Amino acid sequence: MPQINHLEPVQEQMKLIRKYNFPATWLMQTDAMLKGPYPAFFSRELPANNELGIWLEITRIHCEAAGVKFRGREGINWDYHSQASLTIGYSRSERIALVDASMRIFLEKFGFYPRSVAAWYLDAFTLGYLEDRYRIRATANCRDQWGTDGYSIWGGYWGGAYYPSRGNANLPGGNESGQIRVPLFRMLGSCPINQYDSSLGDNGQGVCTLEPVCCRDPRWMNTLFRNLFEHLENDYSYVQIGQENSFGWPRMKEGYLMQMKELKKIAEAGNADLMTMGDAGEWFLSHYQVTPPLAIAAMEDPNPAGRQAFWFNSRYYRVSLIRRGRHLTVRDWHCFENRYMEKYLEARCDTHAMVTDAPPVVEGFLRQKNAVPSEMKIELLRPGTAIEPEFEKFAATIPERNHFEVRAEGKQGILVWHFTEYAFSVTLQSEDPWSLVLPMERKVVRSLETEKLVLEHNGCVYEIGFSGIRRTEQTDTFIRLEAAGTEVCFYPCRPCTAALQ
Repeated sequence: MPQINHLEPVQEQMKLIRKYNFPATWLMQTDAMLKGPYPAFFSRELPANNELGIWLEITRIHCEAAGVKFRGREGINWDYHSQASLTIGYSRSERIALVDASMRIFLEKFGFYPRSVAAWYLDAFTLGYLEDRYRIRATANCRDQWGTDGYSIWGGYWGGAYYPSRGNANLPGGNESGQIRVPLFRMLGSCPINQYDSSLGDNGQGVCTLEPVCCRDPRWMNTLFRNLFEHLENDYSYVQIGQENSFGWPRMKEGYLMQMKELKKIAEAGNADLMTMGDAGEWFLSHYQVTPPLAIAAMEDPNPAGRQAFWFNSRYYRVSLIRRGRHLTVRDWHCFENRYMEKYLEARCDTHAMVTDAPPVVEGFLRQKNAVPSEMKIELLRPGTAIEPEFEKFAATIPERNHFEVRAEGKQGILVWHFTEYAFSVTLQSEDPWSLVLPMERKVVRSLETEKLVLEHNGCVYEIGFSGIRRTEQTDTFIRLEAAGTEVCFYPCRPCTAALQ
């Protein structure tokens, strides 16, 4: 197998960045600062509108500089397994030593501390230390994924950026005192429609992202840009573009060239602002005291299935709706319960594959059975039967700031999902009585009443409040919530009284 030239991608990317005069952020591992041509290259070639930062992935050389024992395999410098390459594989005192060593080396090489520090996953303790000690202005973790490369990062704030909780980097902080005031951006540009439920394989999920080694189709790329930037007027929408040099230039060249050309068109048309990671962090910090809501309406499917997906994120919860044909269902719903502590907040990760998640209500992908997703559906109740309503027209709007509506119309009625920062509702104007059917194994349910559902996940007890329910029914596999009228409201951030008892 031919050896990869790690400098070539950096040189070729730099040529294009300089050609188009794009702002860009270059993140270096600590070993790259200590050995190799990179400090001299960047000191010579870095444009004034670019920035340098740290990619805090751990290597043997980094550990030696920090006086920490490397937890990877013998005889190699870099081991991608979670307990070796991520900060969570090390004790708290070791995490501090690793951060301090990296920052010291960066300062020695470049004369200043970086604003931007990122990795595939940085834990809340490390992020809190980076904020408190070094005042970084931006960070990033990997996109939502399950199993890819042994990193399962699931259920958190799906798109955009958020202020992480001091107890769990995968969740937004619920208030100013409970958050790390460093914007955390989700990387890699996931497809809002197809990434979530791409099938499990030998290496976890499939990859439906903008990564240039995967994205070489201009039609797919332009569809993603339209889904993220054209359909709604949020305060902002965001996507990260780029590729790590370990793939080698031949694999990424085609996709990278294509994306740079398209970015040039987008920038010249004024349809998006291109920023360094540090500048994006400064922008976010200047606009938001706490994590703002973010909606995504993906109206165009780059795949032949022709699906549509809708995401709403706030600092309290996330929900995703999916349209398949004439049906609209809830495929994902996670609560951002800040009492749910990160698994590796204090303990080390001692496994090759790490897992971090959020308390689930609807877990369409992970709880699928025989490739059938586990989704919350609406049923019309008719004598002797129940049917799922069908719709012909679908639309998404933002009726007012920080609100989001998804509307479906058909012969069986008008359906509206309305999302706000603190709660959401479903309204169905229909001649038939109706109910919501929530897939739910009995073992995760603490209690069910007409006003609340109490759940437990990994020892954390949390509560979903609701109103507009006439009657509830629980079986071994689902919960039925029968609507009392035309509207049912959910309160996913309701304080959990059961946890206090």
